[in-house]
Amino acid sequence: MLTENLGEISRSHVFFTLGKGGVGKSTIAIALALELSRKGRTLLASFDPAKHLLKYLGVPEPGRIHSVGVFDAYQLDLEQATRRLAEELEGNLEYLAPSLKVLNAEKVLSVARYTPGLEEDSIIRELSRIYGLTGYDYIVVDMPPTGLSLRVLVLPELYVSWLNKLIDLRLRILSLKYTVEKIRERSRDIRDPVLDKLVELRDTYLGLSTSLKNPDKTSYIIVANPEPLPFYEVKEIMKTLREIHGVNPRLLVMNKVPGDKLTSGSEVFDIISEWCEIPVHHACIQLLNKPPSSLHEVEALTRTIYDCCERLAKDRC
Repeated sequence: MLTENLGEISRSHVFFTLGKGGVGKSTIAIALALELSRKGRTLLASFDPAKHLLKYLGVPEPGRIHSVGVFDAYQLDLEQATRRLAEELEGNLEYLAPSLKVLNAEKVLSVARYTPGLEEDSIIRELSRIYGLTGYDYIVVDMPPTGLSLRVLVLPELYVSWLNKLIDLRLRILSLKYTVEKIRERSRDIRDPVLDKLVELRDTYLGLSTSLKNPDKTSYIIVANPEPLPFYEVKEIMKTLREIHGVNPRLLVMNKVPGDKLTSGSEVFDIISEWCEIPVHHACIQLLNKPPSSLHEVEALTRTIYDCCERLAKDRC
């Protein structure tokens, strides 16, 4: 059982499943949601562009929360969310910077939808919304493959730093405007929509960054296969979590472990040996003849979880 390897879990807790694409993150996320649903009301949210949740759970459409029996499920339509964000960005530019038209710089508006980072920011906004939900005891978030996930986890802190500098710059501009108006003896409301938007964004990203660092509120579960590239990405994820958020994962899950005896000196043996030396809770899932493709099969899978590190120690003997 996955939850037996998690230790004590507080309520109103968010779990992230991270790892290379194809290692079984969605399967582990579903399995964890199943187990947590026996302890309290649970939501499984998938931000994976592959939309595996639609197939696994029969969710009729992305973008809405659906009940799938013992827990609720939500599949983000990343393409649609990114498109909406681009349209919002264009609208904000038109409203907050009308001088662009005066300066004949309208091309800035037309290319706004191609701004780098829209996918990341779409997921960040969804995460902020997820943390704001109050009707769930537990939320499991099935994240995209490693590269996109790490950018999403790093950017809130970076955004806060950028926005603080922009807010300081905007305040100095407004202070200068206010001084000029005062000299001219004009009464002027110094409220500024640009400053208001910058503060709103800074507070949103700061709240998310704080939550991502709080082990009482957030836990990370990293999934891998006993292969070099997935295991390399485990180490990269752990490095980012430590450097940016000052946390370790709560659980490492090694999926698709061969059922036969591990041979000393083999690639799988060496990978699992190094993996077992990481001072974090471990869980292992044996390689199946075919991957689970339904909720019932995932539930059966949770009963096969074992400690391959213990078995490895016996094989060494």
